[in-house]
Amino acid sequence: MSRLVECVPNFSEGRTRGESVHVIESISLSISQTDGVTLLDVDPGVSTNRTVYTFVGSPEAVVMGALNAAQTAFQLIDMSQHKGEHPRLGALDVCPFVPVQNVSMDDCVKCAQEFGLKLSQSLNVPVYLYGAAAQCESRRSLPSVRAGEYEGLEQKPGSLKKLQALGWFLDESNLAQVSTNILDFEETPVHRVYEEVCAKAKVVSKLGLDSLGPFNPRERIIEYMVNSHDASGLSSLPLRDFVLSVGARSAAPGGGSVSAAVAAMGAALGSMVGQMSYGKRQFESLDSTMRRLIPPFHQNMRLFCELVDQDAHAFSSYMAALKMPKNSPEEQDSSFVLAQKVSGLWIHLKELCEVGNVSCLSDAQVAAKALETAVFGAYFNVMINLRDIKDQDFRLQTEREARALLQEAKDNAQACLCACEQRSSQTQP
Repeated sequence: MSRLVECVPNFSEGRTRGESVHVIESISLSISQTDGVTLLDVDPGVSTNRTVYTFVGSPEAVVMGALNAAQTAFQLIDMSQHKGEHPRLGALDVCPFVPVQNVSMDDCVKCAQEFGLKLSQSLNVPVYLYGAAAQCESRRSLPSVRAGEYEGLEQKPGSLKKLQALGWFLDESNLAQVSTNILDFEETPVHRVYEEVCAKAKVVSKLGLDSLGPFNPRERIIEYMVNSHDASGLSSLPLRDFVLSVGARSAAPGGGSVSAAVAAMGAALGSMVGQMSYGKRQFESLDSTMRRLIPPFHQNMRLFCELVDQDAHAFSSYMAALKMPKNSPEEQDSSFVLAQKVSGLWIHLKELCEVGNVSCLSDAQVAAKALETAVFGAYFNVMINLRDIKDQDFRLQTEREARALLQEAKDNAQACLCACEQRSSQTQP
């Protein structure tokens, strides 16, 4: 099994308006563009004026991701103008490294030491190691490290060992929030902290966990999130195993799952072209454009991966689905959803072809043909599924919509190819 470390840097910018959005997004891109890193969550807080990023990867990858993010924050965050409810030491307040899979706390201490050394050398800023990485007892406690810089941070005795906690009130959400630093997850595991706070609050709603949004521990606790990526679904298989499963003597996975996989690859290429055109000096004028174009590809790339499994699962229950009322939401199967989602990407891909990194034109062309192929596959699956639908009006309407989506895919793929060809001819000597 792979070695995974979680990194949870806290940056001193959490406002969600104006230039602050650019700062938060820029730090996100610095992390997500790092090889070997998966960005799991970005959680800005307005009252605290800080954003918590969560990403995982190998020990080497997360150190590099943290350095890339810190360098971006160093350039964009002005601490002389910063105000917020949460105490902080700088543009990057804390940067914990947490063992997740096949790594020890000692491995994470090495990550912290390597990160601190490289950060200090590259930016000429002071770095303080705390917790398990502290090099002297006086710096083991995070509040003690912060105490000389900011006022108002109190340490109160608690019922859990190896735990530091701080609370504040979020005016914009009308609730109190608790932030915790677990210094030794073996002595005080996450579930103990969760249960202790639940016991104090009596009900989850008083905790505020579901006040900012629905609270699902499997989506908010790192072990659950990582395990979700290791699920037994088709999209989590190695490429070779997925291909072999398609070639096996079984009706599923079939054309629908393959179409979704092809769409995911097309969207991934679109995301790649955008990111290869972002944050580079020769394309500096395109940064705002790429910040707009990259997210749709990245979001749909993940959605299409989910559709790979949905199509296979839907096949086994297809006959049951035919018995549902034809005006129900389930009438649009995963193939139809796929074609609709691809439809929303064409305008973004065409713009990428027109202005993106000229060195990536061939990648944009492959993206166009991959998305077109995916819609072809989706179209044929929809038409086959419609044969058993008894509702004549519904069938005819869906056929018209499917044909329109297919024609749109043909036209837009050709337009993207032409745009790339035109730019390519203009750059040739």
